[in-house]
Amino acid sequence: MYLLKTYFSSENKVLLFLPIIVFVIAFLLHYIMVIKIQSELFANTIESVREKVLNDEKVVFTDNLIGNSMVYVLQIIGITISLNIGFLFFNEKVKFKKIIALALKSSIILTLIYLIIATLFYFGNLYTFNDLYNIETKFTLATFTKDFDSKSLKNMLEMFSLTQMVYLLFLSLGVKYLMNWDYKKAFLEVSKIYGTGFLISLWTT
Repeated sequence: MYLLKTYFSSENKVLLFLPIIVFVIAFLLHYIMVIKIQSELFANTIESVREKVLNDEKVVFTDNLIGNSMVYVLQIIGITISLNIGFLFFNEKVKFKKIIALALKSSIILTLIYLIIATLFYFGNLYTFNDLYNIETKFTLATFTKDFDSKSLKNMLEMFSLTQMVYLLFLSLGVKYLMNWDYKKAFLEVSKIYGTGFLISLWTT
């Protein structure tokens, strides 16, 4: 807990870039692992087939890298705006730069998840980028709506994944240290802000 408190409380600007560094490392590992595995699987095939497979994998990787990068940036922007509005609503005076720092630092949990996913190449029988980037779809709340006919309900729950839940818990920890609240209060306040922002984003899509 001491390390986490230091991480969130420190004004060292280098820590702001740590989540981005982890993000880059994670996707670099994804690329190396998949290309290596595919090269080995198709080592005995003709070169043209092997090159096509590798090129197709590179396209999937590039699309997901761009897509995930955009989602990552938009999520930080969205959380920053939501927290700023939420703190103003609750009459809490917090400097905007501290809110940005909080959103950035909390995002490290998202990048660490991408890094952890890389280990599944060794334990989860993953061979392609599609295998890798479809993992999260198996851990959304939509899995509990198989017997429901409401398409809007399914779309909403598909947006809220296990990753989002973990991020919510970690963000609450950051708010706890920023505001000197107990964790229960921090979690409740962040849930209100996060939930409202989530519903607004859903309504506007």
